[in-house]
Amino acid sequence: MRKNILFEKKTSGGTLRVVDTVLDDDAVSFLFVNDTYQSAMYLSEEKKYDLVFPYMRRFDYAFFVNPEIQNTFLIGGGGFAYPKFYVHTYENAEITVSEINTDVISVAFQYFGLHDLSEDETKRMHIVNEDGIEYLRESNKKFDLIINDAFTGKKEQRRDEESIQIIHDALNEKGIYIVNVPTALSGPFAKKGNAFRKLLQNHFKHTVLLATQEEKQPFEKQNVLMISSDSELL
Repeated sequence: MRKNILFEKKTSGGTLRVVDTVLDDDAVSFLFVNDTYQSAMYLSEEKKYDLVFPYMRRFDYAFFVNPEIQNTFLIGGGGFAYPKFYVHTYENAEITVSEINTDVISVAFQYFGLHDLSEDETKRMHIVNEDGIEYLRESNKKFDLIINDAFTGKKEQRRDEESIQIIHDALNEKGIYIVNVPTALSGPFAKKGNAFRKLLQNHFKHTVLLATQEEKQPFEKQNVLMISSDSELL
């Protein structure tokens, strides 16, 4: 498989690398941090808003539960694949994206199509260059949906109990919290995920798990979405 490195830079959050390659016959740009996938974008015009990663496609579960979602907060921008999809798909909704690494934001504009958004889409996407939990702590804003997809390389960010409480307090009455958790559903590799699920259950009345990679066995690690709310989940 031929790979073309378009950008490489060492930053405080790790080494950023933008690579063009081919995935299942589609030209794709990948964003790496310390050699770990962080984001991806199809390069063809007809697929530029499509989501490459299966787990991101399952974020729409929140809209099945509550079709009236109007404002979303995303912790971890990366290549801004989901925010672009969001403002293109949900035409009356807004999204605020926190990305702590300034270089990642610059790369998203230069290589991942943020500059191609329409005027309306740009107005409905708000980018904040700071830690997402600190933003929620200081802003006192309320959201219908909060998604935590923040990683530095393979290291998960802001999965501690204090952060969960701040997120809970930043949700509206029927608010939903979605976390991308690399874990197995059962077996020895599920231990870390089970512990995090218990943390969520300490703060929310309802928590469900969604597996996002059908080809994986339950005992294999995959991207599992843990979804929590004080309202009933489907």
